[in-house]
Amino acid sequence: MKKRIFAKSMALIMAVTMVFTACGSKSSNSNPASGDGASATETPAGTADASKGSNPVSDKPVTFTMMYSGEYDANYKALTKMKELTNVSLDVTAIPDSDYDTRNQLVINTGEDMPDIISKTNPTAAQALSGVLLPVSDYYDQMPNFMAFIKKNNLQYIIDDATQSDGKVYELPVNTKEVKTASKQIMVRMDVFKKNNIPVPTTYDELYTAAKKLKEIYPDSQPIQVIYGNGNLLDMIAPSFGTSAGWGKGIDNFHYAADSDNWIFAPASNEYKVMLQYLNKLYSEGLFNQEYTTFSGDMYKQNATTDKAFILMADWLGCEVPFNDALKEAGEADADWEPIYPLTGPAGTFVSRVSNSTQTMVISASAAKKDYFPQLIKWLDWMYSDAGAALFSWGVEGETYTVDAEGKKVINPDLKCPANPSGTLDAQKEYGTSNNCFTFVYPYDQELATMADSYKELIQKETEGNAIPNIEPAIALTEDDIEIQSLYSTNLNDYVDQMISKFIMGGESFDNWDKFVAECNSKGADKLLDLYNKAWDKKQSK
Repeated sequence: MKKRIFAKSMALIMAVTMVFTACGSKSSNSNPASGDGASATETPAGTADASKGSNPVSDKPVTFTMMYSGEYDANYKALTKMKELTNVSLDVTAIPDSDYDTRNQLVINTGEDMPDIISKTNPTAAQALSGVLLPVSDYYDQMPNFMAFIKKNNLQYIIDDATQSDGKVYELPVNTKEVKTASKQIMVRMDVFKKNNIPVPTTYDELYTAAKKLKEIYPDSQPIQVIYGNGNLLDMIAPSFGTSAGWGKGIDNFHYAADSDNWIFAPASNEYKVMLQYLNKLYSEGLFNQEYTTFSGDMYKQNATTDKAFILMADWLGCEVPFNDALKEAGEADADWEPIYPLTGPAGTFVSRVSNSTQTMVISASAAKKDYFPQLIKWLDWMYSDAGAALFSWGVEGETYTVDAEGKKVINPDLKCPANPSGTLDAQKEYGTSNNCFTFVYPYDQELATMADSYKELIQKETEGNAIPNIEPAIALTEDDIEIQSLYSTNLNDYVDQMISKFIMGGESFDNWDKFVAECNSKGADKLLDLYNKAWDKKQSK
């Protein structure tokens, strides 16, 4: 099987969208594997306990340091239970999300005062090859639970995608779903569609027709609403147009063409042009919010809770609940925002590109020098075991869930979740479950158990219909490649971003498309095309 390389793009900044990566470097008292990458077939399937001793991780108390993103509570009950089960405690430095990226990059780029574990990190190739991060692939032979998890759920592509040009992996997937599901969907005001006898669209052409009809009936409206600008908008529609763009774009706007097994510069393709022409038609006819690139959350909410908008182009499951509540409080008793099945475009029927994982985590190279390093590797592995996965997703048995006579987990009747919004037990707040930094695995049965009934049919239909495309693969670059890339990528990407908005909003004519493509090449698109295809071919030949 050809290897695919881990995507380093900022796919799905808001939600959906990153992956946790944990890394480990050699230590004198470890027994690393070959270090030339690894597959899930190289290590026997592990059991729930990675240790032959009385404790799966450590027979005596041990504490690891951790850099944590977001709100944190040292009294999370899942952490207390984890200590009871593994003897592991975490010395956490919590940093607000608003400051995290800056602090994260400072710590990794300087390599100073690095904690053992750094959460929410998607390392660049340069960072991975710098020596400050641990190559976790050197320890796959000591991680039977992780390797069994990868094999069981056909996630070898995660390892392949994460492999750097030196053949090593510097990250572990976190927030990893056993079954890939899409959180971001297109929503419609179902009550308004029914009231006006407008068919719910199934294609992008039908979306245009429906929006035109709504504009006629509600002339003060902008029927389609877009939030988070081109990143979110293009991320949603690009796969159905046969390309990648926005948050789901490949490295430097390059798109992997699976049929020909090579890379193309997506913005220069006809598929990309057709997509922009479609959006320009919607925009020029006033069918979606004219200030969409700078649209605030408050403006978006206001339109979604009045008769100013009837289609949400790309939003996350759950957003419709407060919108429906607000509409009903305002007297719209039948208000009903609902997600719909993905729309069909020229290339097929897809939602945005999704990975099984949405976060990444790394381990500092200095951790390998610590006496407790073997226990750290065991703990990382334990987090992928059935026990570790259940603790930070389901919670604590007997408190947030029970197990019935058939061995099936059942959520506590008081648990607050989309399936039970009136519940009084907030496990995320009290236990630290469904946590960006602690939940390594999301079991599919837990997702279904807590999912609103109204979503289940849609999610299962999308899964069965292969409507959820993979993220773009990444390209393993050497240090020399990175130096060449740095000469062109920033200017090229900035120019493309500017021109995308101009084409959509009418500031640039499509008559000048060839001129746009030529300018992209003058800014290095053709040189990067050659660089990336050579790097890709080199990787595939190994």
